[in-house]
Amino acid sequence: MAAEASRATLAVGAGLFAKPGDTVDVPIMLTTGGHAVAAAAFSLHFDAAQLHLDASDANADGRPDAIQFHLPAGLLATATYQAEASRLDMVVLGLAPPFPLLVNGPLATVRLTVLAESTVASTALTLSTASLGSDQGQSLPLTVIDGTVPLPTQTFQLLLPLVSR
Repeated sequence: MAAEASRATLAVGAGLFAKPGDTVDVPIMLTTGGHAVAAAAFSLHFDAAQLHLDASDANADGRPDAIQFHLPAGLLATATYQAEASRLDMVVLGLAPPFPLLVNGPLATVRLTVLAESTVASTALTLSTASLGSDQGQSLPLTVIDGTVPLPTQTFQLLLPLVSR
C-alpha cells in the first residue's frame, strides 16, 4: 500500500522586510505534499496604498515584468494585474500530456515597491482562489498561508557626545 500524500501548501514566503521606497521580492512557495501537481491557479492581494506593482510588460510576453515564474519546461504561465482590486491573478498549467510536474520551492516571485508615503507597521499579502490540479485532472487538497511585509516607518537619530582637545 502506497503512503498517503499530505496536503499541498501554497504560501507567501516568510522573512520579508522592506522600508519605504524599497522593493521587496515576494516568493510564492509551493510544497506539493507528495502529490503530482501539474497546474496551479491563485490570486495575490496587497494594499495598493502601501505597495506598488509595476505592471509594465517591456518584453511583450503578456505578463508584467515584475513577475518571475520558476517552472519546468512545458508549462504555460499567465499573470494578470487587476489594479482596481489590487489583485494579481496567476495561472500555471501544461498544455498537452504528459503534463510536466511542479516541484517544491518557489512557484513565482513578485517584485513590489513599498510606497515612500507608507505609514503602517506592516502590510498583508493574501492568497485567494487558490487551487492545484494533478496530472490526472483531479483537484488536490491545499492549505494556503498568507504573509506580511513589515514596514518600519520610524527612523532614529543617535547623537553621540564629541570630545575635542
